[in-house]
Amino acid sequence: MFKIKHFNDLTVEEFYEIAKARYEVFACEQHIFEENDFDDTDKVSYHVFSYDNNKIVAYLRIIPKEFSHYENTGIGRVLVLKEYRRSGLAKKMVDFAIEFITETLKENSISLSAQEYVCSLYAKCGFVPVSDVYMEAGIPHVEMEYNKFRDIKVLMEKNNPTEYPKFDLPEGFSLVKYKDGYEKDWAQIQTDLEQFENIEDALKCFKDTFLDGTDDVYKKCFFIQNKDGKNIATASIWNGNHFGKTLQRIHWVAVSKECQGLGLAKCLVSAALDVFNELGFKDYIYLTSQVSSYKALNIYSKFGFTPYTDKMPINWCMDEKEFERDTKYAWKQIKLLSTKK
Repeated sequence: MFKIKHFNDLTVEEFYEIAKARYEVFACEQHIFEENDFDDTDKVSYHVFSYDNNKIVAYLRIIPKEFSHYENTGIGRVLVLKEYRRSGLAKKMVDFAIEFITETLKENSISLSAQEYVCSLYAKCGFVPVSDVYMEAGIPHVEMEYNKFRDIKVLMEKNNPTEYPKFDLPEGFSLVKYKDGYEKDWAQIQTDLEQFENIEDALKCFKDTFLDGTDDVYKKCFFIQNKDGKNIATASIWNGNHFGKTLQRIHWVAVSKECQGLGLAKCLVSAALDVFNELGFKDYIYLTSQVSSYKALNIYSKFGFTPYTDKMPINWCMDEKEFERDTKYAWKQIKLLSTKK
């Protein structure tokens, strides 16, 4: 479906079609005239494109790390002709580019400047925002970064669960325990945050996780409601057996997109530790996460959670040397991501 060629290998016809597609989208449609679309970077880049009816309908360029103004390999000039959008073509093309960069160029990190309205597309491909919104060519953009190791799993632990900062909910919000039917709200929140492809998959996960009879969902799963009584955030304390015995962990913390930035994540963690202590647990609590959730990991650290870097847990599905290597690398990446604005 996609071709990839270095500039030196493009035919005259191919470059003409690339130029025509870029002009149609960036000049005619988006009215970007503030910068020269054709720069010397084209000459050192790889060009990814897809044909239909003898014309290029999707395109992007890959800028090798040594020529990129980012610290990493860059992706730019991403486009899909208007009549071919909403077909999944853009995601397939970006995924194709990621595979080429990681497997052929052997680069682990990729950067791009995303127009704000399509950030969700890149998020589905594994990119995370690493900047605030800024203006570029008169259009709001966000710098985003992909890391091959973004999904490396990590653990955090807390040995003094009775000591933690308390955060009260903002006015108009309230904390409620799970009731029958709330699983639909849980599934909606998680799906909107792209933790699942669809509501059905999310509901299945909730059923398999919380309704299997091995723990008490009515006591240990809770929600934040807004003033209209809508569930807009959720978290739980739940049994975990990663260490070969049942220990309590913080599980499935999530805040709806429209309510992020209000400090609700801190309130959820505070409430989770409240529940932990109210139920009589003590001494130790842990959680699992991944590199891409570095912002959440920073929040947990404010509650006294620290990176777990000891021996691999008994029920952690990988080789011990691999666990040691990945854990060390993951926390290094988390630190780097956390310092970027």
